Amino acid sequence: MSEATDEEKRALNKMAHWCSMQERCSGDVRDKLAAMELSADAIERIIEWLKHNRFLDDSRYAQYYVKDKARFNSWGPTKLRYMLRNKRVSDDIIDDALQSIEHDAYVEQLEKLLKNKIRLSHATDEQKLKAQLLRLGASHGYSYDDTYRMIEKLLRN
Repeated sequence: MSEATDEEKRALNKMAHWCSMQERCSGDVRDKLAAMELSADAIERIIEWLKHNRFLDDSRYAQYYVKDKARFNSWGPTKLRYMLRNKRVSDDIIDDALQSIEHDAYVEQLEKLLKNKIRLSHATDEQKLKAQLLRLGASHGYSYDDTYRMIEKLLRN
């Protein structure tokens, strides 16, 4: 980036530092650069430089994002896909990241989530409890089928 303006160089240094602190996706970097009021060409040059020098990698970002959010937030595949799309990560990269986690791991997280809700619930009857659990599963991005099967399993025991 030898032909870059001083403003571009400052933005590049700032983004390189920002990306080195934590994984970022190109959508977040693009937003941050746009807020600095750089030209579209300058934004693209900076993003390409960051990708070329491995400061920025949407695939690596999606892998970490999926693992962290599935494990610590108990998010299911639907919510993970939705959130990554909001960050403008491509569908191919999202698919690869979601496949990195086994279906059994999602089901295990769903089970923990629902068990905790059952333990804390003040529902007065089973129908109200099931409705609460179905809403919880849906809000965390799990399929209706997986959630319903898990509810039935947990309430049988």
